[in-house]
Amino acid sequence: MKDLHFIPIPLPEESPLSLLKRAAIRNGYSTCRQFLSWQNAAYKAQNHPMLVDSQFAMLLCAQAGEYAHEVRQSFYEINYSTYSGVRVCINQMAIDRRLIRYSAAAICTDCVRDGWEKQVKDLLPVENCPYHSKKYISHCPSCERKITWVNQVLLACKCGNRLESPSCPANDVILDRKILFLLRLKSQKAFDLLATSLKNLYWNIENSSYEERRKILSIALAISLDEPEKIASSLVNLYGDSRGNNLDFYIAKLNPFTPEKTLTTVKDILYREYAHKGISKEIPAPLTCHQLKIYLGLSQTEWTKIQRHEEFTNLGNHKSRFDHSKIMRIKEIHEDLILQSLNDTQGLEESLTAHEVAGQFKTNLDVIYELKIANLLGNVNKSIRPHRISCNAISNFNENYILAHQLAEELEISVRTLRKVIVDLNLLTPPLPHKHILTTVILKKDIEKIKNHLTPYEKPMHRSPKRSANLLRVKSEDRSSYYNTKEASQISSLSTTLLRQLVRVNILHVHYRENKPGYLFHKDEIHQIQRKYIGVSEAASLLEIPTVKVSCTLASNGIQQCTGPLVDGEANVLFLRSDFIGRKLVKLKSKLRCHTESQAESNLIPIKHAAKQTGLTQADMLAVKAALIIPLRAQDNKSIVGISPAELQTITDHLSNYKATREVLRGTWMSRKTFCKIFLNTHIISELFIKRIPHINKEDITKLTEFTSKYCNLKMADVIMGAPKGHAYQLLSRGLLRAAHCPEALLTGKLLLDRKEIESMDYKPLIRRKISKPINIESST
Repeated sequence: MKDLHFIPIPLPEESPLSLLKRAAIRNGYSTCRQFLSWQNAAYKAQNHPMLVDSQFAMLLCAQAGEYAHEVRQSFYEINYSTYSGVRVCINQMAIDRRLIRYSAAAICTDCVRDGWEKQVKDLLPVENCPYHSKKYISHCPSCERKITWVNQVLLACKCGNRLESPSCPANDVILDRKILFLLRLKSQKAFDLLATSLKNLYWNIENSSYEERRKILSIALAISLDEPEKIASSLVNLYGDSRGNNLDFYIAKLNPFTPEKTLTTVKDILYREYAHKGISKEIPAPLTCHQLKIYLGLSQTEWTKIQRHEEFTNLGNHKSRFDHSKIMRIKEIHEDLILQSLNDTQGLEESLTAHEVAGQFKTNLDVIYELKIANLLGNVNKSIRPHRISCNAISNFNENYILAHQLAEELEISVRTLRKVIVDLNLLTPPLPHKHILTTVILKKDIEKIKNHLTPYEKPMHRSPKRSANLLRVKSEDRSSYYNTKEASQISSLSTTLLRQLVRVNILHVHYRENKPGYLFHKDEIHQIQRKYIGVSEAASLLEIPTVKVSCTLASNGIQQCTGPLVDGEANVLFLRSDFIGRKLVKLKSKLRCHTESQAESNLIPIKHAAKQTGLTQADMLAVKAALIIPLRAQDNKSIVGISPAELQTITDHLSNYKATREVLRGTWMSRKTFCKIFLNTHIISELFIKRIPHINKEDITKLTEFTSKYCNLKMADVIMGAPKGHAYQLLSRGLLRAAHCPEALLTGKLLLDRKEIESMDYKPLIRRKISKPINIESST
């Protein structure tokens, strides 16, 4: 960074680009581009000199001394918002960046002669100087060359023409003075309303005439300043004609963005003052879907029906704008739908709902819908009232068909038997979409065939033998060595449900009494359970934990229950007593105590809250925790999910070494796209997202700084040499300059140059190559 001979101090309402021009002129530079390049403040889209975090602003603030605060306040700030997008703060007002002049110049020669240019010239809607009542110049009137702030400092063009702003009538400056009034008013709500109105009225400086832009701007300013009479007159001036005014169109055009109170007043004024002058049905400008719905007076239900119409897809979609011919066609579609709805309403008395038909057929709705899809209950009407079925279709179905469950009920057989008969007789049935899974439709003329064929299927049902028939029988004289179910439950203190579970997993073996029905358990097996197994209540008293947590706690420590999976009604489980003896019990209790104490700490911070405090996502927070915190913890505490305040401080200290990637790139020639190609895609540098913004650490910043100081691209080479755009490319194509040899890890197809070689070169205009004409031999002879 070089020291400046002159530091401009901002004047009232002065534009940052005016500061740039004054600094370039007083320090001896002919253009702003040369001044920025020689001061290492290269201009890029994200490093615009009018922004407070640009290299030019930092240069002035660093050398302004006690005036650094005033200089910093004169620059514009970027405001990032999820809902309103990127906006530029001018005079403490957040303005949509699409309304800002970035590259084009707006020159008022009187402002230049006064010594400084104003902030209002940086707004695109302002086309006249409100201070001197003169039009801003953006092109040379002689050669029509575009004038930008980068290549213009003095009031002269390259063609030699002297620039002079033409004067304009006082009426043309009224709108520009209103915008200046809004800037000085510092009402964010009014300026947001102005930007929204310009966007919805399709204000465009490139694709519209000067008169049309001023009319739209007049409406937008009247809305933001709450001037209903001015809104009404401007609407008539913009869209009205000699045949009359379409007042409903005016109201629909204003509806999405105008405050409700102002819109009501404008509507009253329009119908009071302009209705007697003639009403026109012509639509002078296209309408969006929302505006069209209001213009036609449609409800959301009616508009949804129109969108589902087959012809609407040919007219547009929900993002389209509809002109006069398309709106007339949509009106016709709406009228046709109204007539169709009236016809369907007249036939309601001759139809039934699907629930009523299901009640008649004694079936569910799925069967009715299947019959409708198969067209057995009439054609399906998907547009209006799809669940109503005509009585004529129901009577025709009852005359020709019958459902399988209805016929099975008449014949007193099962549906399964009836379907076997249909397969044996090879009867034809109407095809259904789900292949007769839900029901089967049978022709009534085949009922007699089915009745005659039913005799082979009328067989008695045979039940399988009981499970007790396969058990060992115990004789009455051996009864003393066994307990019945009640005695076994009392002696072992186990429920009958748990005894059944032990039988299922082959821990107990059950027998059957021979004379009287009943199950028996051997006494030795019942007594063996007390010595070999331990219950939940006893395990809870040994481990000093609640009974409810015994099963899950032991399962997490590798001790499984012996009774298999739980079943309905089971209140207890058993574990091996050998797992609760000696060192195993001591080790288990100490492990549970450490886990309980760590979980009982009230100062642990959940991962979700810790991520919010540090600005990380939960996934990144878990990754940082695994890399920094888990290795420092004791072995018993590594499974704790929460983070202590000391650990959170360690993470915060670690994140302080990171810096936003975009802030690092602003000080270099590299764009985000080039950075991704060279460093991110090759995994040389990795990013961490803090508050949804990518950051890199100090080591990666050092790598990036060393790379940008060693290499540069073609655009930066032109800036360093003070050459016009494309000069470095011409040197490469003619062999006067060679590409730099980068390491193999950085070879991504990006053309780079050696910065030291570029800095040692001076700009010299290239001479165009002359192509020699071929010699005509015949003419020479």
